[in-house]
Amino acid sequence: MNTNFKEMANFRNATFVGRADFDGPEFFLDARFDESNFNGPAFFETTKFHQVGVFRDVVFGGPVSFRNCLSTGRASFQNATFEDAALFPGVNFESVATFNGAEFHQNVDLCEASISEIKFEPSIIESEEPVIGFRGASIKAGTLQVPDSGVSMIRLTNATLGDVELRSNRTKPVLDSFILDDVRYEGFHFDRLGQELRNGGANLEALKSRETRDWLQSVLSTLLDGRRQRQQTPETNSNDFENSALERTYRKAKNGADRVGEPKISSYFFRKEMKYRRKRHWETVRDSGASKRRRLT
Repeated sequence: MNTNFKEMANFRNATFVGRADFDGPEFFLDARFDESNFNGPAFFETTKFHQVGVFRDVVFGGPVSFRNCLSTGRASFQNATFEDAALFPGVNFESVATFNGAEFHQNVDLCEASISEIKFEPSIIESEEPVIGFRGASIKAGTLQVPDSGVSMIRLTNATLGDVELRSNRTKPVLDSFILDDVRYEGFHFDRLGQELRNGGANLEALKSRETRDWLQSVLSTLLDGRRQRQQTPETNSNDFENSALERTYRKAKNGADRVGEPKISSYFFRKEMKYRRKRHWETVRDSGASKRRRLT
């Protein structure tokens, strides 16, 4: 469908049987699809919404694609149900995009999306893929929350995060619900994760005073690496392993501080490294079952 809509488009409570093709047109005024039912696949690829685009309480029975769609006004998918794949790769939300209360029962793809502000607090995500895809997305503000049911991780690899709050009721710490490889932080507030960063060994005062992106990425990467190591701790000799993992974590943090030219912070991490090295040695010495060679190392 290449017809442009110059007046308000009202499709409230509509039922679309078979393929619904809205590829390409422009909606110059509000586009309302509230409480509509799409029984087959729906396509809104390269569609332009110049005002409000509302898909609140919509049921998408088939796959739906908003690939490379442009929405300059508010976009709402609140309480929408996606029975099949929900595809938003390359979508451009220039205003607020709301997915609160939405249900996703197949794959969710928001890779390479450009989002001014997102409210992503779905009620459930049941996907064939183990993670929710935001790879390469640019998100300036908003909230990303892992739902209580279904998929338990959000992938943000190569994404750019601004003032975005990360939430999860599935895991503690929250960071264990997000894959943050090679993320760029542009206005991200690390102090919201204050307790987690402290538990991982970060000096929050140092984080707040350091403005370089590389340093923040280095610290966060170090904390995540250390946490993953500790999660793999065997039940036996857990104290010894914990001390060893923390020693390695602080050593990596110290090396990261050296790379970005922060000698005071490097010294702080070095002291922490030595603390856990001594604790590890003490646990080894107290372990009567340890071999002689291990007790002397």
